[in-house]
Amino acid sequence: MELQEKLNFLFGGEVCDFKLDILNHSVSFEIRIFENEENTTFNILIERVSSFLFDDPNSLEFNNYDWDKIELSSFYYSPLDIYKMEMKSKNNDFIDCKTEYNLFLEFWESKLFIRSENLIINNEKFVLK
Repeated sequence: MELQEKLNFLFGGEVCDFKLDILNHSVSFEIRIFENEENTTFNILIERVSSFLFDDPNSLEFNNYDWDKIELSSFYYSPLDIYKMEMKSKNNDFIDCKTEYNLFLEFWESKLFIRSENLIINNEKFVLK
């Protein structure tokens, strides 16, 4: 099965555990899929993370953080150069930066962009471009 097919299967799964490990440059989470009256758990490890961006459109209001569960709405892989971001400082607080992302995850309306070299799904390793 191709990588994107595996990722598509995870759509709608419940995120049971999520860890962002900045020290080890990794993101890991567990997805539970309920299908045909059976629960299947997938362990996801994203290794060698060099960049990530989390965007919650509701955070501007600072009042919509009461999620009783987290659903993985979508999960896409695309070679670098598809998802590009550029940040500029109006007051020179930081050096302007540009980066590209190759993984895109959506949790409800929130988005997580990740640049990574490896993605592991239940011990099956995919080398990302």
